[in-house]
Amino acid sequence: MSSGLDWTFAWAVEAGKGKTEAQDACLATTLPNGAVAVAAADGAGSTVHGGVGARIACEVFGRSAGELLELATDDEIRSRSRAFLADTLAEISAVAAEADRPISDFATTFVGVVADESRVVTVQIGDGAAVAGLSDGLALIAKPMATEFVNVTRFLTDKDAEDRLVVEVFLQAANRICAFTDGLQPLIVDERTQEPHAPFFERVFSVLVGASEEPFDERASAWLSKMLSGDPVQKRTDDDTSIVVARRLP
Repeated sequence: MSSGLDWTFAWAVEAGKGKTEAQDACLATTLPNGAVAVAAADGAGSTVHGGVGARIACEVFGRSAGELLELATDDEIRSRSRAFLADTLAEISAVAAEADRPISDFATTFVGVVADESRVVTVQIGDGAAVAGLSDGLALIAKPMATEFVNVTRFLTDKDAEDRLVVEVFLQAANRICAFTDGLQPLIVDERTQEPHAPFFERVFSVLVGASEEPFDERASAWLSKMLSGDPVQKRTDDDTSIVVARRLP
């Protein structure tokens, strides 16, 4: 982590109804040169170790995301994103082999965002989404992945995952970033217009004030946890929910 407070961030994960442990994972970390990386992953609920796969994906992205901003062209960024996928699968495969389980037991979706003062890069496979505050306002920068059937998604562990990986590059600076998994998605993104629900995001970002000397905001994370466990969310979804938010400090 960088020693300065270029960004402050927070995250929260809440298990779905009737579950003792969530399969989702989140991560945020500051990077050199005033950059930040955030990620959210949703381990497949039908698997045994989807949550482990989700955590591995977020951790690998946190370690490697800064490399995406060192590259000059979109093609180079997409190539390095495929390398991130390969690195993630290698780590998951090692854990799966040790547990004597198939890699499909660690299936997970993934959405990651890395941003500096001039670019925003998103890396995604499966559902979940990300929103950023850009120069022209809030924008859905990573959109839920469309599939042929309802309630069917893609996973990092799929055989055709490399073909399904979506990488986007935005030549703008972001001052606010939020990534979230599909449990929260229909509550805060209009399914028809694909527009983020601005009042929700403005409220969430306003909680991040950078009140400590560390980038991780414990108070904001506690607020997010309370929000995810509250009736307005719990009455509208049975799924795990997770959210990670970051805000550039003035």
